[in-house]
Amino acid sequence: MKEDKFFRPDRRYASWAALYVLSLLAAMVFAVPSVVVAQTGEVSQECGFALTDNPHTITAKGTPGATDMFFYSIAPHYGLYWEAATFDENGIATFSYTHGSAGDVIEIGLFTAAGFPSNPLGVVTTTWTSDDQDLLSCMEPSSQTVNVGGRGKLNVKKKGAMRIMICSDGEFDLYSVDPETVTLAGVQPERWKYKDRRFCPGGKDGFVDLVFKFKNKKIVEALEGVLARELVDGEEVELDLAGSLDDDSLLEGTYAVEIIKKGKKAKRCKKKKMAKK
Repeated sequence: MKEDKFFRPDRRYASWAALYVLSLLAAMVFAVPSVVVAQTGEVSQECGFALTDNPHTITAKGTPGATDMFFYSIAPHYGLYWEAATFDENGIATFSYTHGSAGDVIEIGLFTAAGFPSNPLGVVTTTWTSDDQDLLSCMEPSSQTVNVGGRGKLNVKKKGAMRIMICSDGEFDLYSVDPETVTLAGVQPERWKYKDRRFCPGGKDGFVDLVFKFKNKKIVEALEGVLARELVDGEEVELDLAGSLDDDSLLEGTYAVEIIKKGKKAKRCKKKKMAKK
């Protein structure tokens, strides 16, 4: 590496210290009335992408009734924008603005009016794009596909429950799964626990799996309701597992089971027929 090489500073994200200086200049121009100031805040947006030349809305949470909270945004070209906001009785304030340059990344910060602190109460980053697909993909919830394990058979005649598990390979955090949201073929589990099970693809691999118990009867009723017919002995049916994670992203997986429709009576009849032969 050449010792005389200079490293160019990344000017896409200026420090909030620069905002502090600029905000002081703005304060000299705009008189700030004496008002009730929110001491805490939280800034959010529905999507991290915004379509150029279209309004984009930032939502802030703060102290109900507080006013003169300012939104600052700083783009790569060092544009500085501000907007006074008044929080309603629910502590919600919104700020809508439009930007015309695709590729620009703009940071929106929420500040208290009094003192213009250099540390923002909350910040969101918005990337402006001219491609509708960017916006659509952003609005769609993310999903996590998981490995699903079990015995692989569903006995229609048998009472009790079947065990289905979300299998861990050590990379996926099973504790991020919200068990109360998990369903199999639309059926909620009776109970669940964390245990390393041999019925996962990797067998007992030292990683804890999330094991659910579903009542056979409810699974059979759900499948026959979807198929609009009775299950057939020997057929293979795919069960859909769904749920969500702590961050509200979706969880999905599938598991194929063989339908067994022979009970104890059928087994006895088969044995008698074999004995007669």
